[in-house]
Amino acid sequence: MNRLHPLSAVSTSLRLGIQIASIPFTVVMFLNFITEIDFMYGLYLFPVGFVGGVGYGLAHYRLFRYDLTPDTFDVESGVINRQERDVPYHRIQNVDVHQSLSHRLFDMAVVSVETAGGSQTEIELDFVSKSEADRLQSAIREHKRDTTSADGSESADDTTSSSAQPTALFELTLPKLLVLALTDVRGGSAMLSAIALIGVRSIAERVVLSVAQPFGGPTSLALESLTPDNALVLLVVSMVSACLWIWLVNAFLVFVGQFGFVLGRAGEDLLYEFGLLNRSSGSIPQSKIQTLTLTEPVLARLIGWAGLKAETAGYAPGGDGRGGTDYVVPIAPREQTLRIATAIESFETPAINRPPKIARRRYAARYSIIVSLLTLASYLVGAVVGGFELWYAPALLFVLVPFGAHAKWANRGYRIEDDHIIVRDGFWRRTTRIVPYHRLQTIRLQRSVFQRRLGLADLTADTASATVLFSNDATAFDITLEDARTDADRWREQFRAALER
Repeated sequence: MNRLHPLSAVSTSLRLGIQIASIPFTVVMFLNFITEIDFMYGLYLFPVGFVGGVGYGLAHYRLFRYDLTPDTFDVESGVINRQERDVPYHRIQNVDVHQSLSHRLFDMAVVSVETAGGSQTEIELDFVSKSEADRLQSAIREHKRDTTSADGSESADDTTSSSAQPTALFELTLPKLLVLALTDVRGGSAMLSAIALIGVRSIAERVVLSVAQPFGGPTSLALESLTPDNALVLLVVSMVSACLWIWLVNAFLVFVGQFGFVLGRAGEDLLYEFGLLNRSSGSIPQSKIQTLTLTEPVLARLIGWAGLKAETAGYAPGGDGRGGTDYVVPIAPREQTLRIATAIESFETPAINRPPKIARRRYAARYSIIVSLLTLASYLVGAVVGGFELWYAPALLFVLVPFGAHAKWANRGYRIEDDHIIVRDGFWRRTTRIVPYHRLQTIRLQRSVFQRRLGLADLTADTASATVLFSNDATAFDITLEDARTDADRWREQFRAALER
């Protein structure tokens, strides 16, 4: 059986040594605050823990073995509790190769093996040579194809095409990458932006103050010099400045993260590779794709561009880092993105049926209540503090209520086709989900208290894609109850017909 690269022993030993040594040191430092124990004991125990961690890391390296057999990928691991895992090739969903900047310096890589339906990485080989990582990735794909062919579920033509060189489908050129960086604001940027802001805090304070002063803002951030009015101006300017800062940091992160993105096809697998500093490559089995999602951030939508994601069953690494979702096309002109989407899953792109207009009135009422509460809170603050002449400023948002309600209504809708359900939602980041009937797991009809008063309901198509935090399944929002019940029955009939085909 094979061992990991010797650098794995160095990396694992140092990491475990520091982790284990820090435990007694942290405990002693904590006890020093509540007792009279000398904190020097922590320094004495640090080298003991470090030596123990290094020894454990070396033992882990010596006892970790892996091998490719004709039918399974075998791994032996564990120091105290020994494990022997035999993973059949047909259960492997993806073999992802990742290189951080430190890995690339030594021409090393991490190989992650994911299985269908798994909620986490099944096998991880940290620190193998890049050539060995490529060999494992290629060999496992070949074994998967051989297993599929032996089962008779893949045609001879597919097998022949699988053994050939991958066919290029898409490349994220530099102009497209710049458009992606400037139009696609992603989750997580706010936290990283806040961390980055710490290093330029004094500069940021001077910039915000200088911008706020012409509009009545304060001359300093001292609490004694702030009045309610100039504090409100400072708050608005700070929020706008924060949005611009997040946008710039996000653009940098997207540029670095998606640099050099390429997509190809080998048989039924979609192959991807991306990253400037950290480089990743992997595959998306086409048979595991549950839902295709067309993504259109508002800035990209204004110029007619869109991206494409594939949600797969189980856990999937790579892509955007949100569980079982991988980018197939980060961004491109909408027509090009749709061509690639229809090549993966054949579907039509008809007009979307919007919710009834009563839903738009519901959104307007919701936004009006929010603005009213903000105005009331501002008035109460002014009444308590005094000298707050701009307490009515939140009421100016009433002007935006009709536009916000219409934008929400206009970008929602759904369509039922012979083979697919197409659901659209979102204004700032509009998504259009294409769900084949044979991928459905359950159909849910749900109604809130407010929807029941208006005769509305939500209809959701659940698939086997991995559960992702803050992510929804394909849901048709605020449709009439009659349509929801009729369409739910139709979805079930189409689902049964798709299974029989």
